Amino acid sequence: PILNRQDLIATVSKAASATLPGGVCVKSLAAIAKVAELKLNRFNCIRDADSEAARSVLVGQYRSLRDKLPMMYLIMVGNSAALSLATYGSAPFVLGVGVPAALCLLSIIRALLWLRRRDNVPTVLTIRRHLVTTYFVSMLLAVGFVGWGLALFENANLVQRTCIGLFVFIAVISCAFCLQSFPAVARVILFVGALPLPIRMFMAGDWFLVGTGMNMVFVTLLIDRIVRANHARFTEALESRYEMLLERERARGAERQAHDLAYRDPLTSLPNRRALTE
Repeated sequence: PILNRQDLIATVSKAASATLPGGVCVKSLAAIAKVAELKLNRFNCIRDADSEAARSVLVGQYRSLRDKLPMMYLIMVGNSAALSLATYGSAPFVLGVGVPAALCLLSIIRALLWLRRRDNVPTVLTIRRHLVTTYFVSMLLAVGFVGWGLALFENANLVQRTCIGLFVFIAVISCAFCLQSFPAVARVILFVGALPLPIRMFMAGDWFLVGTGMNMVFVTLLIDRIVRANHARFTEALESRYEMLLERERARGAERQAHDLAYRDPLTSLPNRRALTE
């Protein structure tokens, strides 16, 4: 069924009064889900599905993410493993092995989950739940990855700092491109993941790092503009395709109606003389 924002909030509010078998109240969990949904809708992170056209766009958005998110998580795994190997021995064990292992594990789990969804299109409510989960997991990965990069940055020399910045920046840009159909997440990852390291490079005082950081900032702004423009074209294409399909169905309906008027009696709906003659 097609559920708009009000229907979803009512469903969550109803669930808030339920209790688990052990008598544990789930009101707090439902309240968290309700607040998360309201916040995401407030900033237009997730579209309302209050019409067939909006539902078509939402399903197209989900299908695009379903195809690209496994690749995004694979990029996270590759960059985490490569950066861990590059800094192995020069960083503490927790930073060199523990943090990248946790990031890789989370990325692999999420990639497997999305691979299992490749052959099905769930209901609108399930799609919205997947998008909310993707939003928060992506934020967690972005914060974890950039935080790890900043920690490595503090224990590295000039050459290593530049390489760390490039590793993190390339991973963030790649993830933003994979999430173009979900621009709210793409822009969060882009700014949360790409800007802290350039800022830290500015603070380092080395002109080589300052120049690299400035280039990263300019590229980040450019990618942000590209993501917004591509999503606008993506949405417009989906809406246009839906309108074309709708017009085609209307034309077929008009053709069937014209055929019935030509070959059937309007009062009895029985074949008329023309139908019997031909």
